[in-house]
Amino acid sequence: MAEPSALLSLAGPYGAVGRPVRVNTHGWMPEECFLYTAPTGNPSAVAGPFRPDARTAQGTGRSYGDPDRARLLAVAEAVERYAGLLVDERSLVVAPAAELGSRALDLGRVPRCSARELSRPGCPIHDIDTARPIRWTRATDLHTGDTVLVPAVMAFLRFPESDAENFWIPISTGCAVHRSFEAAAVNAICEVVERDALALTWLLRRALPRLAEGRLSGPARRIVAWCADRGVESFLYDATTDVGVPVVFCLQTTENAPRTGQLVGAACGFDVASLAEHALLETMGLRPGIEGRRALPRRYADHRSVDDQAAVMAARSRRKAFEFLLTAPPASRPASAAPNSPFAPGPAPDSAPGFDLGSDRGRLAFLLRRLAELGMTVLAVDLTTRELRDSDHVAVRVIVPELQPMSVRPLVQYRRHARLRTAAGRLGLRPLPMRRLNAYPQPMA
Repeated sequence: MAEPSALLSLAGPYGAVGRPVRVNTHGWMPEECFLYTAPTGNPSAVAGPFRPDARTAQGTGRSYGDPDRARLLAVAEAVERYAGLLVDERSLVVAPAAELGSRALDLGRVPRCSARELSRPGCPIHDIDTARPIRWTRATDLHTGDTVLVPAVMAFLRFPESDAENFWIPISTGCAVHRSFEAAAVNAICEVVERDALALTWLLRRALPRLAEGRLSGPARRIVAWCADRGVESFLYDATTDVGVPVVFCLQTTENAPRTGQLVGAACGFDVASLAEHALLETMGLRPGIEGRRALPRRYADHRSVDDQAAVMAARSRRKAFEFLLTAPPASRPASAAPNSPFAPGPAPDSAPGFDLGSDRGRLAFLLRRLAELGMTVLAVDLTTRELRDSDHVAVRVIVPELQPMSVRPLVQYRRHARLRTAAGRLGLRPLPMRRLNAYPQPMA
């Protein structure tokens, strides 16, 4: 994580983002838990040669027992969003994919919606048309070092500027800010892997093995106990995929709050002991906002906010949608019995042959090797703005087109993507035809 003095200097009334503010979580989270948010605000004051988008966003930071870290994480995420909202129009290339050839990402590898999705009333996107011009930005292929053009709509957080670009819903997945490129790239890739695991779990109704209690950190156990005393049950699962980087999926249920009967969160990374804690904090952090909502979208076509799906699926009346997790078959044994699980008994994995997983450089090398073995491309877009560079930080967007996106729009789940078929076999599941994929909106915000 970036040094507090440097990153926090970007927060304030004249900075890239606003000052972090603590969210009142009294009664929703233990007193030792801290939740902060920081807005991007209007970036025009420091945009310089960049043209800011009208959109704004916010960052969220969570921590157990460390308010300074929660503030720092909120600012880091807000700065990450800010960097994704700025586009240097002078650096973009406008051309049809058909004219760019090997200079550009093959759009045939980009996740796409099924014909059924595209035909549903209210679907906000359409299929890719390689003959129509779109905006492109430069990325680096982290396997080869080559420069590759990627669609700007997949790199930045701005809405499509033409109908031809409207094949993708911009999302922050894969963006990260850190002190070094290696650290930022590791965080970005892990987030892409986490969202892939979430999407696969939900769309394939993947019955996950429970996380062994011995894998929980002290803070995680205290959070689980605090929730249980208040009628909230916590289910922690090993959602690790064929990528092999540990992923924890958290589901919390309660009978005491009809609006938030079930909430989910997740975490991915190399610090196995802390993942359950992070997933719990993310899950619990959703409760105040959802409980405070006045209304929910009545139609899937009306979903706009990033937490609309989570709020709709949190309703106690939607509990049936979570039965594949809550009533897992015997084959979904505890993780302690699962072969090759990163959460199996014994020391947590902190090394791999030929890789120093204690360093960002070693972790990045491991991730790139593993993704290459799976035939997956890793593309990195430099989002570093002037003020980030001046404060010795970098902002990175990582795109792994072969992984399954997690979409917050019910009508856009990219069900045509090959990952849903290939991953099923690698995870020991029977591939499902598109018509049998989970029809419920995924519940993650």
